[in-house]
Amino acid sequence: MRSMIFFLALLLATWVSCPALCLAEMPVPVLKGIRVFPAGESFGVEITTDKDLVYTCTKIPPLRKIIVDLPNTEPGRPDTEYKIDSALIADIRFARIFINDVLITRILINLKEDADYSASLDPSNRKSLTVMLHKVAAAAAPAVVSPGSTNLPQSGVSRPEVKPLNTEPPSPVTVSAVSFTADAIDIHTNSQVAEFKAFTLPEPGRLVIDIPAARSSIKAITVPANGFGIVSARIGKFEGKLRLVFTTGRQPFPGYSVEKQSTGLRVRLRKGAMEKPSSESAELRE
Repeated sequence: MRSMIFFLALLLATWVSCPALCLAEMPVPVLKGIRVFPAGESFGVEITTDKDLVYTCTKIPPLRKIIVDLPNTEPGRPDTEYKIDSALIADIRFARIFINDVLITRILINLKEDADYSASLDPSNRKSLTVMLHKVAAAAAPAVVSPGSTNLPQSGVSRPEVKPLNTEPPSPVTVSAVSFTADAIDIHTNSQVAEFKAFTLPEPGRLVIDIPAARSSIKAITVPANGFGIVSARIGKFEGKLRLVFTTGRQPFPGYSVEKQSTGLRVRLRKGAMEKPSSESAELRE
């Protein structure tokens, strides 16, 4: 009887400790370093980890912040602020947070002035993420005629016609076509895309592009034969956004960068960037 009780106790202890042992054998990526470097009038922020990483990158224009989230990644450093001597970047801060029980290392890039950005993984080393920051061109200030100025229109000189302001709301961004070239995917729209969010997901390999409050005049995307392993694509509404998804099946999605065009987005693809499928968890989408 005592041997039976001892056997059941040993079995229960093994069952309870097994999940903890299994979790201990699954180390998460650790943030190894951050490097800021100039690139002409732009600046780059290189983020490296000790294992392949996944990420989301979002811009908050009113606060002059760019947020980089690294799901299931430890910050790996005791300090929470990275001092920068840059004309564009004020500082970089770190935070270790949990969202829906998922560990996230959040990197806040605080800007001194508004800037455009692009984010891309190194195709030969998916442990390195580069965020490029570009200054926004300043708009020309309107001419102001001060009171008492002699530069006023003289009599007999025709004055330009003053047209009433257009009070109609701007039409939403509408995707009209998606085309493939030898090294890029072009997303055609009726106007410039102000904001978008691009990120990858593993198993199957996917590139996801979200365009807030946008519409689509197409219902399907035809994927031609290509050298990047893209086998299918889809487009549709998702939580108030227009979502485009490009799938590579069992292979991870190749290296890429997304650029704004005058009427659309261009996804530049890098050849020879295919790697073995990653075992890391999918990116978190807030």
